[in-house]
Parts: sequence; C-alpha cells; structure tokens
Amino acid sequence: MFGNEAAFKASIEDVNIIAEGIDFIENGIQKKVYFPCVMLVGDNKALNAMCGFSESFTATRYCRFCYAEKCLCEELTMEVKRLIRDPYQYETDVGINNFSETGIKEYCIFNKIKNFHCYENISVDIMHDITEGIAAYTVGNVLQALIESNVISLDTINNRISSFKYNNIEKSNKPRPLFYSGSELKLKQSSAEQLCLARYLCLMIGDKIPPGNKYWKLYLCLRKIIDVLYCPQLNKGQMFNVRFLVQKHNGLYREFFGKLKPKMHLWVHYSRLLFLIGPLVQFSSMKFERQNKKLKEVVVGTTSNINLPMTIAIRNQLQFCHSFEYVPLSENSITKADLGEPVKNDFIESIFPKNENITKIKRFELRNKIFHDGTVFVAEINDDGPKFGFTSLAGKNHMINHIKNHMINHAKHHMIFPMIFFSRAKFVCPFKKLSAPTLMVMKIKRYC
Repeated sequence: MFGNEAAFKASIEDVNIIAEGIDFIENGIQKKVYFPCVMLVGDNKALNAMCGFSESFTATRYCRFCYAEKCLCEELTMEVKRLIRDPYQYETDVGINNFSETGIKEYCIFNKIKNFHCYENISVDIMHDITEGIAAYTVGNVLQALIESNVISLDTINNRISSFKYNNIEKSNKPRPLFYSGSELKLKQSSAEQLCLARYLCLMIGDKIPPGNKYWKLYLCLRKIIDVLYCPQLNKGQMFNVRFLVQKHNGLYREFFGKLKPKMHLWVHYSRLLFLIGPLVQFSSMKFERQNKKLKEVVVGTTSNINLPMTIAIRNQLQFCHSFEYVPLSENSITKADLGEPVKNDFIESIFPKNENITKIKRFELRNKIFHDGTVFVAEINDDGPKFGFTSLAGKNHMINHIKNHMINHAKHHMIFPMIFFSRAKFVCPFKKLSAPTLMVMKIKRYC
C-alpha cells in the first residue's frame, strides 16, 4: 500500500508512454515529439528516498554519487574517481543487500523508466545545497569568527545590512538582522535572502576587513563559487575552475571550523556534473518552491477537505492551461513593462517614422528576469573574464555616431532592440543574437 513502487508506479507508466513519442499534425505535416526522462529534481533527502538510497545523512554511506563513508566525507576536499558509483555495479550492489556497505535500501523503481538509471541520470539542487546549506554554514561561521576576533561588531554588520542600497531586483530579498542564540550566531534567512547576503556581503562590510584576513578568504572563495554556479551559461574553463574552488573552500573550512558538513561533500561532485548536465542553476528547486504559496492558497480557499490533493492538482492544471492559452510562449516576449516618458531625438526619429510614438521603458520583465533603466548585468563570459553591460537609452550624440552604422540595418526589422555598453567595446546587436538580452527602446503605437 505504501512505498516508492505504490506511489510512483502509475507515474512511471505515463512517463514511458510519452517517452515513445506523441504524434501530432502541424500545417498538414505529421510530426512526432519524444519526452524522455532525463533526471529527477528535488532536495537531497527526497532524491535519496525516491532512488532507494539512505534518507539519513548520519548513515555510513549517504552519498548517492559515490561509496565514500561518512568519516571520509567529513574530510574529502575533492572527488575521488575510484569511489564513484558505477551503473554496471548497481545490480551487484542491490544483490548484496547490505545497507551499511552499499548505502542502498531498495531497488530504484525509476530504473524502470526507459533510458534512465539512478547512477547515471543524476542531479543536484543548488538551492538546498548552497543557499540553505553551505552558504549559511560558511557565512555564519566566518562572521562569528570576525566578531570574536574583534574585526567587526554584530551591530555594525546589522547596520550595514539594513542601510545597504539594494537594487530593484533584490529589494524584496533584503536579509534579516543577525542575532546570537546562546554562543552561536544565527542566520535565519530564506533561500533568496541568504543568497542576497552571500552575494553582497563583500560590498556591505568589505571595507572593515583587514587585507589578508584568513576567514575573509574563505568567504571570498564561496563568493566565487556562487558566481559560477548561479550563472546560466558557462564555458569549460569555469567548469574546471569549480573543482579547484570547492577544493580550496573545503580545505579552508576544515582548517578553521572542523569537520565538513554533508552538503559540503556533495558539492565536490559538482564539477563533474557541470560537464554532464550543464549549468546547475537550471535544475534548482527554487522555481518549484515558489509554487508552495499558490498551493497553500488553494487549500485555504477550499471549504471541503475530501480528497484535497485532487482538488489542488485540478486547480494547478487549470492554471497551467490558462498560461498556455493567454501567456505568450516566445522566449523573447516581454511579459510586463512600465512605460516612461516619450523619447525625442534625431537618432530615434531617423530609425522610426516620425508619426510613431517612441517611449522609454522604465521597467520590464523578460525570461522571468526583471530589468530597469540602468540595470547592470553580465552580458558575456569568456576566457578573458566577464563583460558587463547596462540598460540605457540611445540619446547621447557621442554614442549615437559610434553605433549608428551597426544598428541601422537591424533596427527597422525588430520592434525591440537592445544596446549594450561593454567594458571594452560599445555595440548594438540584433535581439535574437544576444545571449543576455536587455531592452532599450520599444516602438509603441498609442490608441488612447
């Protein structure tokens, strides 16, 4: 009645059906789309439980990626290849039926999915691993060490957090004040707040830290790792660098604060996973966690508690269908935009007809990212490092003359076009060719 097989049997059958492909006709042409199951996404406990591994991280072998024992996991600073779990060894591990030796409690029911294996189709969740785990441990211990060594006071830290000028995106993620519970410094933050604190702590209190402080070096190492892991696009150099940054972080943490936490062992496998599945931020549970509030609202607004999960599922599917029916599916579509003042200058009028009203965009949402006029963003990352850009309006003559020849051929064919100012060059490129697009000017016809 209970267990993974009873809970997921029907779902696995459905996944196998759609994996064989769904036929449909488009413009008189019959086509077939396949939906293979690539990986399972969730937090560590959920993934371990679903795949038949240990649900307790105090077990002898809790890692679903390797055979390392707990005592070894507390010391490892890098991945050991000979300990990595081998798919060809899985049947033998199950047959041994020795949990303390293999870390396997039961056969993984999801291995019945076509072309899926729990040793190969692996994934991680950086939200639970980093923002709710490693970042909280590292930042908390580093700040406590700085306070105890009289480098900075708790009041100063809280004052800097409260008075820091957050950008429009991070205003809602402002960290809460830190406090002591007994002799331990507490960081009671949500995932988004913890990520905000880890990202901007160097700007908040960096001027108060003496050069070469050993604890601050640990934080800076964490900060570099977060920059890479939360980047939606990576090159091979960055992927390789994660391995050495994690090794450095774990080494410093173990030197200053003792044994490594279980999540600090899990991310020694991150560099290998980056090459297997790509940027890990794409598989974060953050987007799913956001649905919790909506689901709770359904529960609160329902008067009947009979078969409540079915009610939640139906409402969720109705909302999903509504999004397909009324929300544009194009990835280049702007979902929200706040208009500013009309734009009038010779350059804009030379591109668009004079009878068109051109309006500056103060704020817009694109691909689930919010941009404001003046927003700074990473436009490109290559072997030479990152190139930064910012949203702006083409209104200054000394910029116009430089970019006009590059832009004029594309502007008439795109209602929306971006302008990016890089640290090394200034140019405009078509919207479709821009890897990190932003909006500058929108051509709008006013009907009122």
